[in-house]
Amino acid sequence: MDNVSTVPAVEEAKGHGEPDPHHSREHYAKLVDKYFKYAHSNQLEEVVAMFTDDAFGTFVVAPEPFYGTEALRGFYAQLFQDYPQILPEAR
Repeated sequence: MDNVSTVPAVEEAKGHGEPDPHHSREHYAKLVDKYFKYAHSNQLEEVVAMFTDDAFGTFVVAPEPFYGTEALRGFYAQLFQDYPQILPEAR
């Protein structure tokens, strides 16, 4: 799974005295790129797999947050149905 590590994993990495490559700017930039690749091509399962079971998401288009992967799956399923082609826009 490509989701972000938990706090204990970060603390464990600190104890080894070496930078954890999973917490570098490059690591997070790759996660963001992967998320948008999946989201812009309406890959529901791939987007949902990027979240942990206890994740929550807030979105400008939704008045309430979504808690857990099943709630996020429902949000993205509806989003992808309503907007079958999501295109990025640079400003």
